[in-house]
Amino acid sequence: MFRGEGLNKLADFQAERYKLTSTVEKFNPSRYKKLKLKPLLCSHVIAICMVRDSAESVPEVEEVCAVACAVQNMLLMASSLGIGCYWGTGGVTYDSKGKDFFDLSEEDKLMGFLYIGASLSVTGQGKRSDIKSKTTWVD
Repeated sequence: MFRGEGLNKLADFQAERYKLTSTVEKFNPSRYKKLKLKPLLCSHVIAICMVRDSAESVPEVEEVCAVACAVQNMLLMASSLGIGCYWGTGGVTYDSKGKDFFDLSEEDKLMGFLYIGASLSVTGQGKRSDIKSKTTWVD
């Protein structure tokens, strides 16, 4: 969990990894700036990590699903408390070389970040289609 000066460390790490891994042609200064700024707009950022069961008795997909369920519960709790919160998978999420920063082994997964803060409050209506368009009833 990142807060205070830790938010600066996360922002610097993500932005510098982006700069290091981008070719000159693909480097986007606005993306770099966003990676430096986004964590600083939050009160806290939680790195969502899935640490594999060392016994490997549980299939990986079940561990991924368990982490996703835990994050959903955190999102629901934050919403019920009126706290702005969302799960994002940008930055170093899929950069395997960034795992050391989060103290993850090769088989562990960084699954994104939970951004928390009042400035992230969501207002208005969502853009989802009606549930009827996604449901098939079999009688």
